[in-house]
Amino acid sequence: MPEDLPDQMILQDALSALFEATGLQGKVAAEAIEPSFPGAVLDIFYAGKAAKFVAEVKGADGVQFPGALKAKEDLLPHPPLLVAPYITRQTAERCREMGLAFIDAAGNAYLEAPDLFVFVTGQPRKPDMIIEKPNYQALTPTGLRLVFMLLTNPSLLNAPYRELARAAGIAIGGIGRAIKDLEYRGYLTKEGQGPRRLLAADQLRKEWLVHYPIKLRPKLQPRRFTRIFMNAFAPDWWKNTDLHPYGAVWGGEVGADILTGYLRPEKVTIYAHGPIEPLLTPLRLKPDPRGDIEILQTFWDKNDDDHSPTAPPLVVLADLMDSGNARAIETAKLIYERFFN
Repeated sequence: MPEDLPDQMILQDALSALFEATGLQGKVAAEAIEPSFPGAVLDIFYAGKAAKFVAEVKGADGVQFPGALKAKEDLLPHPPLLVAPYITRQTAERCREMGLAFIDAAGNAYLEAPDLFVFVTGQPRKPDMIIEKPNYQALTPTGLRLVFMLLTNPSLLNAPYRELARAAGIAIGGIGRAIKDLEYRGYLTKEGQGPRRLLAADQLRKEWLVHYPIKLRPKLQPRRFTRIFMNAFAPDWWKNTDLHPYGAVWGGEVGADILTGYLRPEKVTIYAHGPIEPLLTPLRLKPDPRGDIEILQTFWDKNDDDHSPTAPPLVVLADLMDSGNARAIETAKLIYERFFN
């Protein structure tokens, strides 16, 4: 399936695949709701009822920022529905986790409404959808670590491979493959024996933001917790908590509030450079798979001279873009303008 298909064809293919996979029929009830969000309104029929969704069609498999689409929910008359030629299993799981409905042209789907629950994932591409693509080594979990290091510490751009591997926390064998990929796609250039230069850094940064939550973040051993509150000021407990003695920093909404003063955090994200157990007792945390406190391992090189209370701004930005929270998305824009423009 060519990636430049018009949205209407992708939508119809996805509706046909939904019917083949689940027996559910869908049709376009309205072509667009407003100029600022030209998504079609869909009716999905089931058990004598119709569930309405506002569809946003993505013309390529590389679905960008599903969290940003979810964040539009409060502005729409019906829940948003992501439509794409193909939704990978990783993206499907992330969409389900944040409650973002989707359908694709292979029959993968996630839909929820009163008396309706559909979750189909792992359906293979149909033969006419298979497109030979390069194996982008800079977009693997290993490659994303290197790209992050190059974006945040460009002074290492011409360092020996061994030093790059140490700084990125990856095996030296992955450096060459990722470097070649970046050169092939025009992000790195080297003239003769001269130094490497990073090109189109803004585009590479956006590419990293898209792939980090799906490919690298799940590898950071994320665990969720709830805090045992001890007083009336518990919601702001983090304001008086110094994570530095524990080798940890704030990410996500707390990190964003520290960086901008714009966001009142509802969820807490912590990145730890080492074992998380030393954090649990002093922070009064107990394991809870639905808890609003998440602790992950860091993936960047620890700098003992860096006493910033937050994760690097690019990490905080990625957490916000994946949150599905409208206020967090607004704050993400502020961080991007402040640190990357």
